Amino acid sequence: MQTNKILLYAFVILSSIQIAHAQKRNALLVGISTYGDNTGWKNIHGANDVDLMKSVLNGFSIRELKNANATYENIIKELNYLTKKTKEGDIVYIHFSGHGQPFEDINGDEQDGWDESFVPFDAHLYYEQNVYSGNKHLTDDILNTYLIKIRKKIGEHGILYVTIDACHAGNSYRDSEEDIYRGTGKGFSKNNKIYKVPKTQKRYFKIDDIRGYSPIVMLEACQSHQRNTEIYIKDTYYGPLTYAIYKTLQTKSIDKQAKWTKDLDSTMQDLLPSWNRQKMVVECSIK
Repeated sequence: MQTNKILLYAFVILSSIQIAHAQKRNALLVGISTYGDNTGWKNIHGANDVDLMKSVLNGFSIRELKNANATYENIIKELNYLTKKTKEGDIVYIHFSGHGQPFEDINGDEQDGWDESFVPFDAHLYYEQNVYSGNKHLTDDILNTYLIKIRKKIGEHGILYVTIDACHAGNSYRDSEEDIYRGTGKGFSKNNKIYKVPKTQKRYFKIDDIRGYSPIVMLEACQSHQRNTEIYIKDTYYGPLTYAIYKTLQTKSIDKQAKWTKDLDSTMQDLLPSWNRQKMVVECSIK
């Protein structure tokens, strides 16, 4: 009996060592500054965020999509590639910088009737019959199918981070020609449904902790009723959440306990103008 316990203990230790050696850090960075012709979107500076993040993701195997390469099809291909590449115990970081838009809920899973969506290079601002039906929007429903697969591949010994430096609404702040916003307050709807900003907004959401799946931490630049305002630093525009992460990772490292994210919101607040009260949103499965 004692011998069996020793063998079992040795097996557990060996398995833990093997997992530790196998662990890798993989990142997918998507950033869009210029959008496709006739899509209706104004140009912003999302591609700058990709270059910024690459400089601080030390030890990560990085794949990137910028501007015209960041089409819906290419994003899906990269998510599939990342899913296949991911192994048990990995740390995975996915970053989206670009426009965001409320998208009319189709399957009825949203209380307010609207999905959140990231806008790829070839997605259009408006529905137009026989021209664009919304099939190039990356909705949260579509994205979540890949996140679940990645969490399953990583398992309980790794972690998945998802950053979205975009906005989903954007009609609460003053208009200014000097300020550059990521997103629109106009919801995408096939039925001419008018997007209305929800009255109550939480900032922290609990994601279910699924046995056998990795923890997940989602970081979003603002609440759904707020505009995500770009910041201007050293003659260059960036997303405020991206720059806050950049500053943080100059002295800290991405870990499996999400300790490095503790002061992100306050760091972002220090970067924003005094009139801007946008707040970071966190969705997390870690207790």
